[in-house]
Amino acid sequence: MDRKYLLFGSALAAFTATPAFAQDANAPQSDATSGLQDIVVTAQARNQSLKDVPVSVSVVDGATLQDKNLLRLDDIQFYVPNFKMTEVGITTSIFIRGIGSGENQGFEQSVGLYIDGVHYGRAKQTQAPFLDIDRVEVLRGPQSILFGKNSVAGALSITTAKPTRSFKASVVSSYEFNANDFVTEGYVSGPITDHVRARLAMRYRDAQGFEFNLRTGKKNPQRDEFAVRGTVEVDLTDNLTATAKAEMSRFDRTGRTGQTFVSDPIAVGPFAGLTYGQVLYNVFGQDASVLDEKRDGRRAATGEFSNNKMQTYSLGLDWKIGDYTLKSTSAFTRLKYNDNCDCDFIGADIFSAGFREKFDQTSQEIRLISPEFDSFDFILGGYYEHTKQDYGDQIVVPGNSLLIPAINAQAPGFGNLLANTQAARTARVKGGCAVSLRAGELAFHA
Repeated sequence: MDRKYLLFGSALAAFTATPAFAQDANAPQSDATSGLQDIVVTAQARNQSLKDVPVSVSVVDGATLQDKNLLRLDDIQFYVPNFKMTEVGITTSIFIRGIGSGENQGFEQSVGLYIDGVHYGRAKQTQAPFLDIDRVEVLRGPQSILFGKNSVAGALSITTAKPTRSFKASVVSSYEFNANDFVTEGYVSGPITDHVRARLAMRYRDAQGFEFNLRTGKKNPQRDEFAVRGTVEVDLTDNLTATAKAEMSRFDRTGRTGQTFVSDPIAVGPFAGLTYGQVLYNVFGQDASVLDEKRDGRRAATGEFSNNKMQTYSLGLDWKIGDYTLKSTSAFTRLKYNDNCDCDFIGADIFSAGFREKFDQTSQEIRLISPEFDSFDFILGGYYEHTKQDYGDQIVVPGNSLLIPAINAQAPGFGNLLANTQAARTARVKGGCAVSLRAGELAFHA
């Protein structure tokens, strides 16, 4: 993806009330000698200073996300070493240190995504836009003990902003001129009573895209996104806090970002001396857009869309028992999407592929976290997950597909049988569940 438009586009701050990232005048100042601010992370399931965590971690805080206009998870790959995320034709590939699950949609990601401790295992869930984020932690290397057996390459741990004990509000809008990319987001946070705090955050984005589609005459990728999250934090007792969260998001896209280019003509055979695009145009009579074989910000494809909806409901309990902490996280997530891919990735009429999925996940996790003693500390926990998935995909061959005359030339009449046909498959997984004692860390200090 060409990032220069997003990195150097003009931004307009429309309105800001009580800036979200303003520093408290009474807060401790950064180390005057080093000039560095202490960064607190939860990479080991407890609040620790980043410099004390024996794990390779990169942290992108909420202020950086806003200042750099990082809108989605794939944007942070330009600021985090060894992290790569690519939205390909049929799925999203995530790699850390070159390790990932690839493009097989039957696999959950080898780089696990966790938002406020809840696992999001489907690749599509990584495409959801950022909303009111406190920080993003990228953990490199296997994280199976504390995060789960699927996180063999690493983990992405996202922490959302929590309700505040004083009233705060913010609205920020930006506009990028080249892509006609308009984003507005804001939040309201503060106390309701002495023991109840709440936070409401919303985000909207409308973007026309920065690559020109020669077939449709419009820019790609066009994005229409909306997300809202409500969080309520209640002090049930002096030692017990409950946090309830409900979030709904919609992120739709028309068109993609990839360009197909061919640099060398065919060397031998009946089409020697012609490029792939010239063969499609001169021999098969395809649209002239197939002749564009340069990396010039222009592409050609039709019928591409991706419509996605996601919901999350969670309840967290945080109980202080002396110096120990007992945490419980209950969650339900739902993902629904409907995609269509022009999977020949050019302006020719060949075939398209459709994908749909509905995925429900219910999970429960409990952890007992010890204080950090002089010589050792420990974390004990259990995890339960129940999932239900309905999935289907299909290959569509239109009546004007060039596959039809090509096949007819080899087997007369057979290609006509493919016209306007759909080859579909569906899969359903009900009642899948997992139970594990996945968090059982015992650490000894020198």
